Amino acid sequence: RLHSENNLYRLVPPNLLVVHMRLGDVMERQVKKHGFRLYSNFYKRVKIKRFPITNVTIVTALHFGHNEMSSKFYYSTKAVNRSWKVIRDFEEQTHKEGLKLELFSNKNVDEDICFMASSGFFVKSRSDISTLAASCLRKGSKVW
Repeated sequence: RLHSENNLYRLVPPNLLVVHMRLGDVMERQVKKHGFRLYSNFYKRVKIKRFPITNVTIVTALHFGHNEMSSKFYYSTKAVNRSWKVIRDFEEQTHKEGLKLELFSNKNVDEDICFMASSGFFVKSRSDISTLAASCLRKGSKVW
């Protein structure tokens, strides 16, 4: 929290659900293997109505990692299109629930991590950054 305050990073208000989505190169592979079903029918499976959530923010980046073994980046149009499909589907679900949706993504990854770590309601992705952010959440935070 101190790092966030010192750098004037935006913090999460108490009524916000923060959803981390690891998108980009992982979308090139079979989607089902990487947990993207987590976002399908999300609000039918996860009953958030019992919490004081009025808005939702997706924290994401279309990440195309670097493979140190082969020195290659793995960008593909297919992965970009699949990534946007996941976002659009989640956006549609969110609006059907009567909630507002915002995207949050910064060049400085510290800002994204600090934002996620300041949430009280957090949906993890299957990524190390998401696990790191979840481990920094204050006591009593709800994590899905």
